[in-house]
Amino acid sequence: MVDVIADHEVVDNEGSTKVETGTASTTVAAVPAVADKVISGFAIDNIGTNDILISMDGGSTFKTVNKKAFFSWNVKGNIKQLFVKTLTGTSDYEIVINYEVF
Repeated sequence: MVDVIADHEVVDNEGSTKVETGTASTTVAAVPAVADKVISGFAIDNIGTNDILISMDGGSTFKTVNKKAFFSWNVKGNIKQLFVKTLTGTSDYEIVINYEVF
């Protein structure tokens, strides 16, 4: 029997991946700064000393990522930016973002 790569594997490997690093503060910041590609998934590593809040819906609602914690998600919809902030102080982060091809 001949090994054949399934269609979903080829499609899953299309697109690009980028790492965004920064420092979240009490002011909401967009990641990436320019919304030019659709995000299919992301992972955030909160390497700082305060909780980070991350939004996947334009800043309407936020998910808490505890200090020194990791969170990842497969995004639904045509999301082009994530939004990060802290409730107090600042916290450093690394976000790996997978982008769709369109």
